[in-house]
Amino acid sequence: MGRQSTFTPEIAASICKLLADGKSLRETCEGDGMPSEATVRSWALDDIQGFAAQYARAREIGYERLADEILHIADT
Repeated sequence: MGRQSTFTPEIAASICKLLADGKSLRETCEGDGMPSEATVRSWALDDIQGFAAQYARAREIGYERLADEILHIADT
């Protein structure tokens, strides 16, 4: 399957779920049917259908998850 380049709420939600789960944008965009990293960043910068806030929140949650994992590893 090729790259997705047209914004859809479904693709945006999938991207944000993966980011919130702690996946990197690069890893997320390597999935089948996903847009390129540049496309996702463009959607966020241009705030397509309110994507900027959704993207920022997903990144924040993902970073918090990674920080929790790092602390857990350091404690064990």
